[in-house]
Amino acid sequence: MSALSARWLLGHHQDNPYFAFTDACNAEGVRIILASGQACVWYRLTLASKDGDWLIQESDAACAGVLNQLAKLGARYRLGAPLHPRWLQAGWSSHFEATDHAGLRLRFDFVSRPPRISAERLALIWQESESGLPAVVQPLDLVQLKRTMRLKDYPFIGALAHVVRDPLSQLACDIDAQSVLDLLDAHPELEQHLASRRPA
Repeated sequence: MSALSARWLLGHHQDNPYFAFTDACNAEGVRIILASGQACVWYRLTLASKDGDWLIQESDAACAGVLNQLAKLGARYRLGAPLHPRWLQAGWSSHFEATDHAGLRLRFDFVSRPPRISAERLALIWQESESGLPAVVQPLDLVQLKRTMRLKDYPFIGALAHVVRDPLSQLACDIDAQSVLDLLDAHPELEQHLASRRPA
């Protein structure tokens, strides 16, 4: 097991098939980064998620490595684009499905240009993961990924406000009125940022 894999598994759910898949794909370098629902599982905000979502590098090596691991699981394509740099660069996503030895349905979704994440920030995400951080999106990036049109995503944004350590970021993310008031009581200097961070 590589040092990266050891850091990934340390203290986390070693029986999670999506975590194991991440480790297998990244055994020789960071090719994919766990995102969305399974990232919420990793941060212990929920016990489970119905599928796995990853950011993937736009390279032949990354695509080939991931396809190799998917083939080992007997995965097949679902509706979507081929997993290939040309399609990824155009903003397409790729989707797969497999069944594990226990009969559990597993779904795998890959994208290289996630919504609401700037190209500059995306480059930094890859740099941070390659520097030794676990291959999972950071809490504030996960907040951006969860800013969807789906109401079910917003409780996770509120929960992530308690994962980030920066009070200004907490102010922007928290969805509980009492928590915001408590935050302002603890950090009165945040009031000057209230209008810009919480315009409503």
